[in-house]
Amino acid sequence: MNETAPDMERVSGERDVNSISRILSTQSRVSNFLAIGLMSVLGLGALTWYYANTLAHQGRSKEVAQAAAAKRAQGDMPLPSLGRIRR
Repeated sequence: MNETAPDMERVSGERDVNSISRILSTQSRVSNFLAIGLMSVLGLGALTWYYANTLAHQGRSKEVAQAAAAKRAQGDMPLPSLGRIRR
């Protein structure tokens, strides 16, 4: 490798190391922070909505099943008495 011709090893239009590893601007940091915050709030809101609806649906299903069982038991006819049992 010859140090007198460094331009021969570079690709035209390629970024140098300084452009890749430079410090982010304040606007970029604030934008990243707001984006992460927004996605976190949306994710937590979606999870809260999902689990709230799931728990409510389970409660309603249990109430409906209990009401159906009570109605079924109420609809049965009482059994006639066996009468006096003789020995």
